[in-house]
Amino acid sequence: MAQMSIRLASQMCHRLGTALRAGVDIRAVLQRETASGHPTYREHMAQVLARVQGGATLAEGMRGCGAYFPDLVCELTDVGETTGNLESVLLRLAEHYQHLLRLRMTFVLGMLWPAIELVGAVIIVGLLILFLGLLSDTAVFGLSGPRGALIYAGIVLGGVALIAVVLGGLLRGWFGAWPHELLLHVPVVGRTLQTMALARVSWTLSLALNAGIDAKRALRMALRSAQMPYYTRHIAEAEAVIARRGQFHEALRATGVFPDEFLQALSAAEVSGTETESLHRLSADYQTQAKSATGALAVAASVGIWILVATLIVFLVFHLFMQLYLKPFNEALQMMALAVTRL
Repeated sequence: MAQMSIRLASQMCHRLGTALRAGVDIRAVLQRETASGHPTYREHMAQVLARVQGGATLAEGMRGCGAYFPDLVCELTDVGETTGNLESVLLRLAEHYQHLLRLRMTFVLGMLWPAIELVGAVIIVGLLILFLGLLSDTAVFGLSGPRGALIYAGIVLGGVALIAVVLGGLLRGWFGAWPHELLLHVPVVGRTLQTMALARVSWTLSLALNAGIDAKRALRMALRSAQMPYYTRHIAEAEAVIARRGQFHEALRATGVFPDEFLQALSAAEVSGTETESLHRLSADYQTQAKSATGALAVAASVGIWILVATLIVFLVFHLFMQLYLKPFNEALQMMALAVTRL
């Protein structure tokens, strides 16, 4: 089952939080949600409404819809209902998802023009394969004419599909933790992924502690919010430290995957007794760093695409020069030489 988008999650949390803060009954709020939006969204909200009317909590109603609602939304909704602070939790969730949307927009805008250039270059190569094969039987990458163009289109579409599957698998953790561990050591990419994960962990831990839930559950929620197997696979060992009455920074240090600067900031916050406030500020700092890192990643990716496009253009120029000029010229010279020898 497909999960709701980040944009939809942000809009939903904002509407629910605003309505509840205004004193509107939750059933009335859900009833209104079933009357607008995408049919899939309306269907799931109708299921949530039916469960709430039957005596379930909002979090239970969401969990009953399978994987449609993000785990973070379900977990924090449960926390908000338990502590009587649901509207504030939902509004902060809306802010969190808005931040993720801004990061995504920063990256997309940075990649837009290079992506257009790449698509244009790919299309031009396909057209060259088609028309050069029809006009002069000249091959590009060993492909020529309509059949070559079809083979080329199949290769391109297959490559795009493969990239989509790989990216989807990375996001869903299909390949375990090793791809994320590898990416974390890639310049620019690793820094971006790490700062985004640390921003989510510190933000979730701050919100959970502010809501007054127990330390073990708060830590579990925080690690899950990283949304990377590289971090989530260490939940059990971190919880074991908390069970021995260890502190958060000790539990996270035991995993061996968190940077010293993050652990030192968390340790200082626990010593001073200001975990909630310090973690909130730490999350804001990492969000700012994540925005800068995302912009840097977009620049690096766009430079990589420009280099790829430039390389392709240079190759095509030399290839066409060889095929359309030097090859006929050499053939003409050979014919002249043959004619001279015959004389």
